[in-house]
Amino acid sequence: MRPQFPAGPATRSALYLLGLLAALKALSLVLMGQAVAGMLAGLIVTLVYIFLHKGWLFIPDTNSFTDADPLLGTIKSTSFGAIGAMVNFAVAFAVSKSSKAIPAEIEELVESVRIPRGAGAAQDH
Repeated sequence: MRPQFPAGPATRSALYLLGLLAALKALSLVLMGQAVAGMLAGLIVTLVYIFLHKGWLFIPDTNSFTDADPLLGTIKSTSFGAIGAMVNFAVAFAVSKSSKAIPAEIEELVESVRIPRGAGAAQDH
């Protein structure tokens, strides 16, 4: 037996939100491998660059370069996070292209969860 909920706009909004959260969770499980690989690659590249300039684990006199003489052109260690983000996206894209396609049943699950059963068209904001 299914529980009965009041049919007001707040209930509809809550159901839409729950459906969206469930769809995002299912999608995140599928994309987790490439996201983790991208985040780790971006984080490691950024940390190595920062540690080369600021010292390993920020210990004085263990740095190989200074911000006055950066390793890559004019990119200082405090600005390297943008490069790390690009590495993140590049690795995530490469992993997504090299991994197998998402199974059809997962795509159907995500689509079925996005819009709750029996939900009509939106009426108001």
